[in-house]
Amino acid sequence: MRPAQCQHTQVSRDRSALAIDVHLRGRIEEYRGNRDLYERSDLAALKKEVEALLEKQTLSMLKMMQEQGIDPLQIGDLTLRPASKPID
Repeated sequence: MRPAQCQHTQVSRDRSALAIDVHLRGRIEEYRGNRDLYERSDLAALKKEVEALLEKQTLSMLKMMQEQGIDPLQIGDLTLRPASKPID
């Protein structure tokens, strides 16, 4: 069974590349940093920092799965040749 194409997934015309937009919602329950989260600029800076960290960790996980030849997210079902190009 093929995964359904969602609005946040884009496959290139030749099916050699896949782009996935991930949208997360979260809540800060305990913060121990030095930012004043009541200040919009500090909150925005923290948001960017968290986004960068999540992107870095996600790319690291995808690269590791590609190197090991595993595809639990079934990304290869959407592309022409799964894991044929290194993730950059």
